[in-house]
Amino acid sequence: MNNPKSYAPRTLAAAACLAAVAFPSFSSAQELVYRETFGTTTRATYASMGWSFRYNNATGTARDGSTATTATAVSEGAHSPLSVGTNVGQTQTSNSATNGLAFFNTTGGFNYFGYTSEYDGTNGPLTTSNIHSITYLNQSETEWQMRAAIQVNDSWYVTDAQAGYTVSGTFDQGAALLTFDLTSTSWTALSFVAGSVLELGATNQVLPTGTITAFGFFGTGGTSSNRIDDFSVYVIPEPSTFAAFAGLGALGVAATRRRRK
Repeated sequence: MNNPKSYAPRTLAAAACLAAVAFPSFSSAQELVYRETFGTTTRATYASMGWSFRYNNATGTARDGSTATTATAVSEGAHSPLSVGTNVGQTQTSNSATNGLAFFNTTGGFNYFGYTSEYDGTNGPLTTSNIHSITYLNQSETEWQMRAAIQVNDSWYVTDAQAGYTVSGTFDQGAALLTFDLTSTSWTALSFVAGSVLELGATNQVLPTGTITAFGFFGTGGTSSNRIDDFSVYVIPEPSTFAAFAGLGALGVAATRRRRK
């Protein structure tokens, strides 16, 4: 039998490698809790997807586009580049006619705001302390500035960080995945009263502690159609999840020891 002192360092090295793979840093780990693929076989409304849509007109009011099937709607057969499952709504299959696509048309200069409160906590709590990131596919024919939005208690915030993707052609040929890291972002207050006001407020805001009761996207800029799909919300896993990974690492170390005896 090998001298334990001779292989202990190698065992420790193996444990370190296992930990690096199975036990990622707390800030980088993420777990999907919500994804909306806007699945539909015919042109539909935001409301039929469990979403709301508001936009400014010339007088600055937050007009309701949730029930429209023209300028603000969900279209069928959008052929998303991703092939993933969803915990809310339909199961998405790439290039499926049942895969929808949220979109809106504009002449420019207004604010556009899509959001939902349909997440019911099925996959765990969603709070300002555990939210990790929001991602969604985006494509437009002219440049837009897009953000992620969350509602904490009764107040809305959007990310100071903005992103956008401009490309001609069909959605599956040019959509980009926009990622908003919410663990290190700063925020802008969003003044929103349905039918009354929709405008950005103070920047560099610190989120209050509390439950996230709704989330969505916010856009300004462009002068053409903007398309959204695969809206996803990720959280930082519970400590018990990391404990499970650590247990796997310990099992690996034990197996290494047995092999060396």
